[in-house]
Amino acid sequence: MRFGLERIQRLVSVLGMPQHRFASIHVVGTNGKSSTALLTAALLRAEGLHVGAYVSPHVRAWSERIQLDGVDADLEVALARVRPHAEGATQFEVLTAAALAEFAGQEVDVAVVEAGLGGRHDATNVLAAPLVVLTNVALDHTDVLGETREAIAREKLAVVKAGATVVLGEPEWTRSPHPDRPGGAGQSDAGR
Repeated sequence: MRFGLERIQRLVSVLGMPQHRFASIHVVGTNGKSSTALLTAALLRAEGLHVGAYVSPHVRAWSERIQLDGVDADLEVALARVRPHAEGATQFEVLTAAALAEFAGQEVDVAVVEAGLGGRHDATNVLAAPLVVLTNVALDHTDVLGETREAIAREKLAVVKAGATVVLGEPEWTRSPHPDRPGGAGQSDAGR
C-alpha cells in the first residue's frame, strides 16, 4: 500500500473533478461500511433519486463495486475513462476515480461512497461530502491507523470537511476524539 492523496488528486483533476458534480455521502468506519452504503443508496432510490454507490471489497465480481441505481455499472466503460491517466496510481485509486467519473457521467443526484482504509489518506478523501457516516471504530490496521480506538477515529474522521454533518454509529463518539477540541463530533469535527 502506498498512502497519500497526490495520485488520486492528479487523477480527478485530469478527469475534470467529477466528485464536484454530484452530492455525496461518505461512509467510514471499521465494519459495516458496505452494508451501510448499500442500504443508504437503496433508501435514497426509494425517494426517487438517481443514486450511485461505491463499495469495497466486492463479493461476486469487481463490477459490483460501482453501482448505478442498484445495478452494477459497466466496469470496462468506467475504467476506460481513467486508464489513459492511471500510470503510477494504485488499483484502489483507479477504481475510485472510475467510480467518481462514472457517477458524474451518469449525472447521479447523489453518490454513497465507502472509504477503503481509514480516511485521511484514503483515495475517497477527495470528496467534500456534506454528510459523513462513521459506522464504528475497532482496533484494526493498527500499524497504519494508530494503536488506540481514539487514534483510529481521528484517522477516519479526517474526511469530515467544514460544515459537514456527521452521523455516528456508536454513541461514545459524540465526544470528540480530538482532545484539544471541546464538544461533540457533530460540532467540533464537522466544524473544521
